[in-house]
Amino acid sequence: MSKKVIILRIILLSFAVFALWSVFDVNLKHFNYAINSDIGGDALSAVAMWKYHSLHPVNWCGSTESRIISVVTVAAFLYGLSHNIQLSMGLACCIVCV
Repeated sequence: MSKKVIILRIILLSFAVFALWSVFDVNLKHFNYAINSDIGGDALSAVAMWKYHSLHPVNWCGSTESRIISVVTVAAFLYGLSHNIQLSMGLACCIVCV
């Protein structure tokens, strides 16, 4: 390979690593500052999913979608492991992003 190709690959790899690092950093460290009504509702839904062990909790009125593999279902599983919804939603956003 030529020297230009090697340098270009290094630049692209470093950009990809920086982009992934920034996503993980924002989701894990600054998650509290970015909560809005959508992600807040998803966090409450994840807690209800874990509490009732169901994709459609009994007392939860969801929308017309059925979430099988999504941030909410991953967060519900992680909430069961950590019992910290902020960490669970941050990690779930990172996992689904990757």
